[in-house]
Amino acid sequence: MTKEQIEKKAKEIANQWQEPSDYNIARDAATEMAEWILSNQWVRVEDELPKKSEIVLIRNKNGSIARATYDTVGRFDTGNAIEDCNAWILVDVGVRIGNSDITHWMPIPPLVEKGGDR
Repeated sequence: MTKEQIEKKAKEIANQWQEPSDYNIARDAATEMAEWILSNQWVRVEDELPKKSEIVLIRNKNGSIARATYDTVGRFDTGNAIEDCNAWILVDVGVRIGNSDITHWMPIPPLVEKGGDR
């Protein structure tokens, strides 16, 4: 979906409001929500992994969500080379969890206060 499509849909939604000031509020809110949804979709771990040490939200097979990083937790010698052993690490408890349990991840959305300031 392009920015133009988002704005068009936001105007369609806003047209349902009666007062002109309500229209602007509804259009802006719909646009902001659509942009956030499009920029913060879940990524399948089979398709891509986050940058190492980046704190992200993860979701497992059961739908549970937690904050974690994907990072190197050790190294092993294959006989031909030394390879990294990577795993998901739960941020709040520092516990390593199995890679096969995690199905999706997404960046943590920034917290924005009123007025657009962080």
